[in-house]
Amino acid sequence: MQAQCTSPNSSSIQAFVARAGLSIEFAGSDERMRLAAIDRRGFTVGVTDDAQLPPQGLPRQARVTYGGETLCEARLVARCPVQGQTPVRETVLQPSRSDDDIAFWQALYAHRLRQRSAGGGHPIARRDSLGNERYDALQAASSRALTDGEAIFVLSDASDAAFFAAWLEYHFAEAVARTRAASTPAELRDMACRTENADVIVCFEYRFNGKAAHAATRETCAWIAAEVERLFGLAIRYEVADTRQQAGAMSYRQRRTTLAS
Repeated sequence: MQAQCTSPNSSSIQAFVARAGLSIEFAGSDERMRLAAIDRRGFTVGVTDDAQLPPQGLPRQARVTYGGETLCEARLVARCPVQGQTPVRETVLQPSRSDDDIAFWQALYAHRLRQRSAGGGHPIARRDSLGNERYDALQAASSRALTDGEAIFVLSDASDAAFFAAWLEYHFAEAVARTRAASTPAELRDMACRTENADVIVCFEYRFNGKAAHAATRETCAWIAAEVERLFGLAIRYEVADTRQQAGAMSYRQRRTTLAS
């Protein structure tokens, strides 16, 4: 029986992807598949003909395009069809290798820079609410016996913040691996982002309370900042709340003021 993926439930991420306006074309296929969403499962693309669905589990050469122009080429793997309400069939694709993953995200970032240049150098994103749905849900569940770490990342503008939040959401599995490999390992259950203009507030939900979760959050945030600078040249500042109680007691504006000073 064919596995089904749950339909994406983040309109804000879909809005970010829609602004990019990207499509994916597999080698040997005439179908241009619209990129509908990016989340931690992979890339969700729309397909209009069952015969054009790529074979599941097998890497195939593909190109990412914008208006017919090739932005990058990568080997992608079809994982599962999406079960949703839309009449257009959708399927989830994932990069076959780490270099394919890097090629896609670097091409997307370069594409956004070109869009910004064409717009006179102004950020193309307005104030976003990327991922607010999951972030609010995690915050509402803070009464459970789970530890929520929190961090704020400061970027140059709202456009970079939207890109960073989408990149971080997609790489949730890497964040989980980093917390497990930390000097004091912790089990990351979930993660959610909320953007406020040029800032991205990240909530980390762990299975167990204790100092290990806080230490793992610090190490993971350091890795996130270093990785974003290495891949995209984005120098970002961040601050990690000391405990869940401090995260709740110290408002966003207070933490933002501390970072700006």
